[in-house]
Amino acid sequence: MNDLSRFRFWVGALLLWCLLFPQSAGAQEVGGFILRQRGGADMPPVPLPSPDGAGIESLEDVLAYKPLPEPNMPQVKFLEIPRPPTVQGRIDELLHGIVIDVPPEYDHYGYEMRRYMAHVAGPEVLGDPARIKAELKNIRAAKIILRYWRKKLDEEIGALETEIAADPSLSRQYGQLFKYNRGVSRAFMAECGSWLENNENLLAYLLEIGPNAYSYKDPILSFKDMQYHMKFKSLYDARGRALAEIQDYTPFRVMIY
Repeated sequence: MNDLSRFRFWVGALLLWCLLFPQSAGAQEVGGFILRQRGGADMPPVPLPSPDGAGIESLEDVLAYKPLPEPNMPQVKFLEIPRPPTVQGRIDELLHGIVIDVPPEYDHYGYEMRRYMAHVAGPEVLGDPARIKAELKNIRAAKIILRYWRKKLDEEIGALETEIAADPSLSRQYGQLFKYNRGVSRAFMAECGSWLENNENLLAYLLEIGPNAYSYKDPILSFKDMQYHMKFKSLYDARGRALAEIQDYTPFRVMIY
């Protein structure tokens, strides 16, 4: 292959690559946000709204927020949960509401927690300090529910440990299943606590810096200072990792914040 043939080959390969894999010069999607460069093709260099009516000109990039639809979780009347009559039933129950989905009326802890968390970071919340305060109260209510759930699980795990240790036949028959369910339930408790904590940190930061430090006009979230922008992005990414962990548990797959 001579030099001219090589040149034509590489030009053709480059054109084919551009056709197959078009590049966006101005946008990068990260979780529920699209990071757009100011002045690029995706975001013309126009002034952005701010609380004092002036354009935010010092910011290099902005965030376009586009969360998924929120789950519909109406309040329900909880019914009494019948106690399982067998040891295996009690071991299985350790994962009810965690891995095993149950009707809302019998999911006293998980469903109520998800209901409190269903709208915590909606677009209408981010730009309203009063709504942020209300959702922070909802997160704290969810944390209280988790604390009672953990207490109930710890009591049942302790009772099962005592019974199984005292009966070799129960140990042989259910020992491995019990250890597995105990491990999953305790892992869930830790990951659920992290999920709630990261949601709280995200909203608390917006409340801390206040509406003079950032502006939200659907769907654009912009900050007056890059330091605020980067801190928020760090907290948002941490919340995203915690959310991904909690979504591994079947009843919590509907959560989007």
